[in-house]
Amino acid sequence: MSADTTTVRVSSNTKRQLDEIANEMGVSLTAAMDTVVREYRRRMWLEAVAAGYQSMRDSPADWAAEVENRALWDKTIADGLGGDD
Repeated sequence: MSADTTTVRVSSNTKRQLDEIANEMGVSLTAAMDTVVREYRRRMWLEAVAAGYQSMRDSPADWAAEVENRALWDKTIADGLGGDD
């Protein structure tokens, strides 16, 4: 079964860069574009997470609460329950 597709207009420069990426990856242009978009969204999510942690670090009270919460979770490591081995 093939995926739904659509046409997107891009500049000649962007098309050339996408072609290069697809060639480097050894995949179709569509697959390369899917990867580029997925990786961009992942990077944006990670940057948002990092910004959230930075915001906590900038607030002594918020960071202390985070450290305390982590300490509580760390105690579960020694709870005697087996891992997913």
